[in-house]
Amino acid sequence: MEKEHHHHHRTRSKNPFPYPKHPNPTPYQIFHLPVGASQAQIKARYYELVRAHHPDSHHTAGIGADVAHARFRTIKASYDFLSGKTLSPHPNARPTPSPQNFDPYMHELARRRRAYYASQGRYQNFDENGESTGYTQAQRPVDDGYDESGKKERIILALGVIVGVLCLFP
Repeated sequence: MEKEHHHHHRTRSKNPFPYPKHPNPTPYQIFHLPVGASQAQIKARYYELVRAHHPDSHHTAGIGADVAHARFRTIKASYDFLSGKTLSPHPNARPTPSPQNFDPYMHELARRRRAYYASQGRYQNFDENGESTGYTQAQRPVDDGYDESGKKERIILALGVIVGVLCLFP
């Protein structure tokens, strides 16, 4: 009886796929798989990870509910990323656009836009549709004639008011 209990305790504590210890593991590190892993390998490993890391699993007993839930969400997000359901391995990532919403013309335009900006040395951030998420510092014109005091804007406004008054009351 004593020997059986000892054996049971040893199997309980051994997780076949321990969660990586470093702060920002990649989906492949979480899954303990090489980068070229097949979808079948990814799916099989996902089921093994769910069994090992589910918050109700005995493997997660010593780490606390919050940590267990966070790790489980990260495993699910990594699976969604590795299986192509999302474009990002982070929890709460937006789903990949579905094929019926996919416009090959817009996709090609976005690809060309990214290639053009890359060839011009203007490195920008783009979203998944190829839309720019904002200018880089290098792209902003050096002298655009803008004066922070607003002198030019005040002159234009005053002239506009004068013209408006002259048109309304000749």
